[in-house]
Amino acid sequence: MRNVAKSVDLKPSSIYSHFPNGRDEIIVEALRWNYHGWGTELLDNIDKSDNASEVWDRLVDVYVRRQLTIPYHDIWDMLWSMDQISEFLPAACRDELRSWLKMLHDLIGSIIIDMGFVHNEQSVHLVISILDSVTSWCGWSGKEEDLAYHVQTANTITRMILQRHDIFETRPRIVPDYADAMGPRSARERRPDHNSEELHRLIVSPKIGR
Repeated sequence: MRNVAKSVDLKPSSIYSHFPNGRDEIIVEALRWNYHGWGTELLDNIDKSDNASEVWDRLVDVYVRRQLTIPYHDIWDMLWSMDQISEFLPAACRDELRSWLKMLHDLIGSIIIDMGFVHNEQSVHLVISILDSVTSWCGWSGKEEDLAYHVQTANTITRMILQRHDIFETRPRIVPDYADAMGPRSARERRPDHNSEELHRLIVSPKIGR
């Protein structure tokens, strides 16, 4: 807070005087302002779109640019993640953030359907995770002229996810021996692992040197 006050040439006490409930109120208002700015910019860009595919392009563009160029986005994401563990945010703030995140989730789901893709909850969660973590995987140089490349990369990745929604619908095949190992002891006893027995025999009675 001292750094904030210094940047606007005020005393810390002057800032606190505008927030009667102290630090919690400051955090709540900062989070609210952050998401308000995100939503406002997104809606302004969506209004310029002619079809669902363009809406997706603009969604990814706004998401990636803001994540990369506004450092405190990662701080808010971290605060939200920490609150899921310790619940230190005021209950009203937590409910408001959950409502906002649900709207984002529903918005992305609606765009996916309008684009002609199959709606899949896991796909939506994965898309949001990819966009939220763009600062950790894109390797942005910090130069404005490189932003378009990273936006396009994120767009390509997210569209690939939408095209392969079926990866969440295929149940993994369990290898029989592994399934037995994870099952009841009686099942393992009925079907001994011959490979393990052979390995044990080789270790206990090595033929090398004989």
